[in-house]
Amino acid sequence: MKILYLVDNALMRLCKGGIGRATEVCAREMMARGHDVVVAYWNRKSGEEIVDDISQFAFPDKKNRTHFESEANILWFEEFIAENRIDIIVFQCGAGWYFPFTKITKKFRIPVISVLHADPRSYLSRYRTRRFRWWNTFTKFLRQCRKYRYNCKSCDCTVLLSESLRANFEMHLSRNLIKTGKVVAIPNTAPFPAQNVDFSSKKNELIFVGRMSFADKRPDYMLKIWQILQGRFTDWGLRFVGDGDYMPQMRKTVSELALGNVFFEGFRQPQKYYKEGSILCMTSANESFGLVLVEAQAFGCVPVAFESFNAVRDIIDDGKNGMLVPAFDIEKYAETLAKLMADRELRERLARQGLKDVERFSPKNIGDKWEALFRELCDKSK
Repeated sequence: MKILYLVDNALMRLCKGGIGRATEVCAREMMARGHDVVVAYWNRKSGEEIVDDISQFAFPDKKNRTHFESEANILWFEEFIAENRIDIIVFQCGAGWYFPFTKITKKFRIPVISVLHADPRSYLSRYRTRRFRWWNTFTKFLRQCRKYRYNCKSCDCTVLLSESLRANFEMHLSRNLIKTGKVVAIPNTAPFPAQNVDFSSKKNELIFVGRMSFADKRPDYMLKIWQILQGRFTDWGLRFVGDGDYMPQMRKTVSELALGNVFFEGFRQPQKYYKEGSILCMTSANESFGLVLVEAQAFGCVPVAFESFNAVRDIIDDGKNGMLVPAFDIEKYAETLAKLMADRELRERLARQGLKDVERFSPKNIGDKWEALFRELCDKSK
């Protein structure tokens, strides 16, 4: 079977996003199973090294409002899938973009899967503190309705990252599409297997891994939480791994609040930090799945997260393999961290259970689900 992944950005060696990591892990698993895999992308970060052991091809025009489905891209795409004899297409941009090549895929009878790497209602958090929130939310809802309905009609299947997101997706669809559209849930694959962890080498360190983005990741909450904790835990540190447009404000806040033991690493491969850190902190306003929680568990790093998104309970069993905090309750979050920071035995117990539970998201288990879906859709298209 020849599988084509359509992605916004090329797969880079220094991967900066969950979609890129999820695509690369799935692609490698399919290749290990004997399938041919190719990736087509619109954009590439300049000056960065591309993953070279997965076949990747660039569209002639970069993706933007003008060139996403430009004539050059359409002609290139039709020629590409004909020459490469593509059997199935995984469109990884289903949350934000209309699938642009419907006529071509219908012509060649190639099944298409639209994947939503976001909560279908993630736009609600984006307007949490803005003026005219009700109007922005309403107009965005209408735009998402058009997008999701179009992709449901144009694609053969929609994949969500959690069954808990189904209601959020179906609220945008017509009754007929809810009945006729094929929607399945397949979680992200754990990029790393469970490690052999030496808990004696763990540092007294909280880590935050993700983009420095205010609207969705809310790293500012973590600084407010650290402000409460730093005086009580002077031998602990807080380390941010990631970068983004909110980074200047983060540095400014650290200075204004006179916060100590706060470190900014920028974009880095996160394995080293998971291995050394004791607790992974997530303060997101919204997530579709929360892949960093699974990554942390694989390294014996205990995840703590707000209950701000549906799929968080797919990963964290509160008090057993991590800790959950009522959404946006900063005082409760600080109290939860303090409990963990003061109790090494509790941290190790939760971490050991997390090492066991991460197997649910192994490449083999998630790969079985994807392969079964591929075969089902390819059989129907014949």
